[in-house]
Amino acid sequence: MRPSLLPKASHSTMKLHNINPSSRKISVAVATPVLVLLAFAVFSLYDINFADSYQYIRRASSASSSSSTTTPSLATTPSSSTVPDTSSSSSSPINSSSSSTSPAATTVEACDLTRGQWVPDDVAPYYTNLTCPFIDDLQNCIKFGKPSLEFLRWRWQPDGCDLPRFDAARFLEAMRGKSMAFVGDSLARNHLKSLLCILSQVSQPVEIVTNTEIDVTGRAVRRDFHYGRHGFNVSLFWSPFLVKANLSNAELGLGLWDMHLDTPDARWAAHIADFDYIVLSGTNWFFRPSVYHVGGRPVGRNSGASGAHNATEMPVSGAVRAAFSTALGAIAAREGFRGKALVRTVTPAHFENGEWNTGGDCVRTLPFRRGQRARDAVVAEFRAAQVDALRETEATSHRDGAELRLLDITEAMELRPDAHPSRYGHPPGGSVEGSFVVDCLHWRSPAIATPIIVLLLLALVSLYDMTFSDRHPHISSSSPSPAGVASACDFTRGEWVPDTEAPYYTNLTCPFIDDHQNCLKFGKPSLEFMRWRWRPDGCDLPRFDAARFLEAMRGKSMAFVGDSLSRNHAKSLLCLLSKEAQPVEVRTAPEIDVTGRVVRRDYRYGSYGFTISLFWSPFLVKANLSNATLGQWDLHLDTADARWASHIADFDYVVMSGTNWFLRPSVYREGGRVVGRNAAAAAAGNSTELPVPRAVRAAFRTALGAIAASEGFRGKVILRTVTPAHFENGEWNTGGDCVRTRPFRRRERELGAVEAEYRAAQVDALRETEAVMRRDGTDLLLLDITEAMDLRPDGHPSRYGHPPGGSVEGTFVVDCLHWCLPGPIDLWSELLLQMLLSRQ
Repeated sequence: MRPSLLPKASHSTMKLHNINPSSRKISVAVATPVLVLLAFAVFSLYDINFADSYQYIRRASSASSSSSTTTPSLATTPSSSTVPDTSSSSSSPINSSSSSTSPAATTVEACDLTRGQWVPDDVAPYYTNLTCPFIDDLQNCIKFGKPSLEFLRWRWQPDGCDLPRFDAARFLEAMRGKSMAFVGDSLARNHLKSLLCILSQVSQPVEIVTNTEIDVTGRAVRRDFHYGRHGFNVSLFWSPFLVKANLSNAELGLGLWDMHLDTPDARWAAHIADFDYIVLSGTNWFFRPSVYHVGGRPVGRNSGASGAHNATEMPVSGAVRAAFSTALGAIAAREGFRGKALVRTVTPAHFENGEWNTGGDCVRTLPFRRGQRARDAVVAEFRAAQVDALRETEATSHRDGAELRLLDITEAMELRPDAHPSRYGHPPGGSVEGSFVVDCLHWRSPAIATPIIVLLLLALVSLYDMTFSDRHPHISSSSPSPAGVASACDFTRGEWVPDTEAPYYTNLTCPFIDDHQNCLKFGKPSLEFMRWRWRPDGCDLPRFDAARFLEAMRGKSMAFVGDSLSRNHAKSLLCLLSKEAQPVEVRTAPEIDVTGRVVRRDYRYGSYGFTISLFWSPFLVKANLSNATLGQWDLHLDTADARWASHIADFDYVVMSGTNWFLRPSVYREGGRVVGRNAAAAAAGNSTELPVPRAVRAAFRTALGAIAASEGFRGKVILRTVTPAHFENGEWNTGGDCVRTRPFRRRERELGAVEAEYRAAQVDALRETEAVMRRDGTDLLLLDITEAMDLRPDGHPSRYGHPPGGSVEGTFVVDCLHWCLPGPIDLWSELLLQMLLSRQ
């Protein structure tokens, strides 16, 4: 079943950044890592897998490396002369590049090529504006006198290994007899021109000139470059939305566009079968005023079209995901295509002290150090949308032959504010295509494109696996597993299957079940929700072993920090352990929260010396109820909640979660000052409305940072990802309910845009904290249960968490957010046990 193209109505609508979608990037310095990544992607030394939304490039298998005992270099051998490549095509196949005897063979130490830092490089650049004739003026910063040329003298240094220099001869040899298409906006053109320049040290292509179709924006729809001696064609398709789009009103600001999110742009899609490689990109034009269509009918709009159409406003990231899903789906479904499709992730702009039209500029002369700049929330949401689209297409594609891959350059490019043209992409007094003067979006050609091309080379050569399982986001083991620990696989992806042995416990055997989750007590009509278990793809998840869990936790302590779903999780664990042992609740004079909840509760397993503590902290950060009538909160996003944070050093494990309370009316503060609010706090004054996922990310980053900075903590932090609600035919307060009696099948339901954004915010916070950590001893781990729980609409209490006529804590009658005990939530502790055992 094809996933729906538009997300469900979001609780938070992304604000549109004031960005000109036609801006471009520079051509020499920063392009290099992009090109190297591209080259690796093409050669198929790398394979991109989708075990998680945050991929890493790592050794795909021992088979690809065991045959070689040396590490030959990819260093370029300068050509004595460069001639136009106009000779006839050779039909000889490519020699295998993985042979241990080949001088061109490449082995890169297993590492994550997408994470690292920029280091000085005395050898750069690969080319200049004098040696490459393909640099557009808009990225020709050397020609127009950019004051500092330091941007040319850096190279990308991944963590734990070296990124080989780009080998133009090897790239062309690998592409012999093949064809590659770049599809997207002006950044796709920026990328293509970088590739042409870096290949120019070996060969010059001939541009094939035909009767050119001109787009409504005045751009050529297609351009083709042919390397005759290698029989290699590179094509560029102008398609800034990837899907069909019509300019319906040219007079409205940047123009009003009708985007048909379920229809790929035929100008490129009609030619899919002609190519071996397709590189997709493009997000910037989605900021233009747009009305979204599905099935020919308007289904939403972005905020830029608020005065032009009365359709419901939708998050821009939802449209990005829909467009990439449609584009990738068209490629995956095309019978004639047996190649590789690569999605290049979003690259950030670096305007400071204003936007593109309000005096912003990019005048820095050095790269950022890692951790010096936090990822912009919109960039994070767009990247998550691209990754989700790739995962969804890969999950629903049943045709062999086509491969879907990710060229993830977001983090590397985020660190290069120095590599944009600024005002040096045109003569003094000029502008970029008549639109703007300062360009902090596109890239100078030798500087940034080369790393992207090197990474592309790696992805195409396929020695590496760009996989979403990483050192934290996935519960998997790449080493021999201890007894009782599942073999290496992605536990987070799979399906629910019938289980005749379930449940582990009932409300008669476990005394810890709160009434709100006691679905057996209050007569839930169908008990089928208890009789399913999670089966990951490619392996079995061991059943929960209470004795083994308690033995592993002997002499240790574990804290659950978060909201009522954190309590739901802790109670599930207590019930699972009750088969082996019953704890004693350590009672003291409890602190009562302003909401009436106990701030801390402790349970002690005396014979094991194991303590479980539960902290009520729904925002994770300091929060004050500033207006009880409105239920409005002041959230201090830069200050961890001391009620739990002051006890960090007392625990060996901290399980952190919580997103639902961020939807409550909230004013955001940093340094004690108001910096924004969410949409629900509209009556709170004239502060700027900020997307809720941005507050979620800030809160998790602050909480994780507090733990990472605690000198007394040497344990493990487990971040549990967001779980979806399953209200249908209304929301919690408008008649919605959850009456399904069976799990969804995989691909039967698409993860909602809000949940996807929250999950991305959590993962980004984890990655950012890990990137700036300087202290050994603390592990940051991700307990990723979002996909599994999204498939369980049947596992909620509905109206069976209280007596007839009652309510949940006096707030709502129908509960499609929390989970019945016993029920699907017991999976969380099964996964937690495997995670802890694999890390011992």
